[in-house]
Amino acid sequence: RVLEISALLSDLLGDAYFLQVSGLRYTFDPARAILFWVPIKNLPIPTHRAVLKAERFIGDGIQGGDPADYVPLSWKDETLYHVVSDYYIASFIPWVGDRLPRLRVIPKDRLGNEVPLEDLIIIYDGAELKIWQAVLEYAANQPVAPGLAIPQIPEYYAGTGNRIKEAKTIPLLLWPALALLITIALIIFLRRRKRLGRTKAGIAN
Repeated sequence: RVLEISALLSDLLGDAYFLQVSGLRYTFDPARAILFWVPIKNLPIPTHRAVLKAERFIGDGIQGGDPADYVPLSWKDETLYHVVSDYYIASFIPWVGDRLPRLRVIPKDRLGNEVPLEDLIIIYDGAELKIWQAVLEYAANQPVAPGLAIPQIPEYYAGTGNRIKEAKTIPLLLWPALALLITIALIIFLRRRKRLGRTKAGIAN
């Protein structure tokens, strides 16, 4: 659901609200995030089908591309997962759920009890831990290369890691149209076949 919310938020509010992820990988079609808009209410109707495939990383160390290190994630998965997010971005998740109940995501503790986002803020040295602090501390703990005086970020982080892939699929609104066309074509075919059968029967008589 969170991945569907990410696709929806970035479509509605821009790429700044697209959730970057680690510990999983997925493929999605951004064009499938919204099926259509309700004109008067200006309410988007999501497809819930923007994410085509999602997998959780279960390997050791830095997330790689070995298929054996991944297990599929399904829409119906009710497992509790430990996740970390920026508070500002995380605050939009309940906001989406209030407007679109099917995309509701409820923050819970390790025992499955519902908790408000405010109670999940990480406190470090008596204050809220900021993203820049976590990034800075992680970078400072990287090994120092020979001949250099400062830690070096691994080459792994020079690329995207292919954790998020975009794909183009047939628009969902085309499927009902195709089904209708096939149905009409089938009806016409059966009627012509029936008419042809009557004509042949008349000639035989």
